[in-house]
Amino acid sequence: MKIRSVAIDTYPENMAVLLRGGDDYAPDQIQAMRKVAIGKGKASILAPLAIVDDKSLPAPGEIGLGEQAFRRLGLSEGREVTIRQASHMQPLPGEGASISGPPTTY
Repeated sequence: MKIRSVAIDTYPENMAVLLRGGDDYAPDQIQAMRKVAIGKGKASILAPLAIVDDKSLPAPGEIGLGEQAFRRLGLSEGREVTIRQASHMQPLPGEGASISGPPTTY
């Protein structure tokens, strides 16, 4: 899939948009992908995914990135990228202990 910059200011968040029915994903697959990882090589970002019906945003075979997301990814428009569901973040080592353990003192 190719990336395309779309004129959506979602500061400070990244945002990705796909055209409904404009790619190889089935509707149930798209709905399951609330947040996606988009990238090529070492360049990658995480972004919430919005599904749109407006063909002027991303065309079939494209994923549109809001201004911040496009700038942060740092790749040129039209580059091929991979898209996958973002993996769930693992808690930091001390996070669970401070939530379920005694109060943390500073």
